[in-house]
Amino acid sequence: PVGAHVSGVIQALYCHANMKVKEGQPCAKIDPRTDQIMVDQAKADLAAAAAQLEKDKVNLAQAQAAFERNQIREKRRAISGKALIKPRKAYEQAQTQMKRDEGMLTRLQAALRAAEINLGSTDIVSPIDGTIVSRNVEMSQTVAANSETPLFLVAADLTLTHIDAIL
Repeated sequence: PVGAHVSGVIQALYCHANMKVKEGQPCAKIDPRTDQIMVDQAKADLAAAAAQLEKDKVNLAQAQAAFERNQIREKRRAISGKALIKPRKAYEQAQTQMKRDEGMLTRLQAALRAAEINLGSTDIVSPIDGTIVSRNVEMSQTVAANSETPLFLVAADLTLTHIDAIL
């Protein structure tokens, strides 16, 4: 059985009953536009998050430098210990923001990978060399991901030459 891994509308059919197919041969195509939009959005979100992370790296470096400068001044007794509170807090907040941004970047990378996998799943291909026994889908039909009803049934080629090749 060959089914759909994503839901959508059948945009193209390449296989029909009694047709010989090779492993990986395209049999149908689900309209990829929705999945392409998801990939494009995930890429845009990832780019924005990467830009924010770079900005926050600069902020962290500045906050760290200010805190370290004030630490040195405090050791020299040029400023009081209370004067370190604000720069220390800014530095700690910048560190926390960096950790949040890094986590967000990781989540967005995973979302992009998932969207790309879904986009790739709009191609419905034969899993084996064989013959299409039946086709249960038509053009413009909406199909559901992982439906109980297969879109195609492919029988493996069990000719003697194929069996000999296996042995």
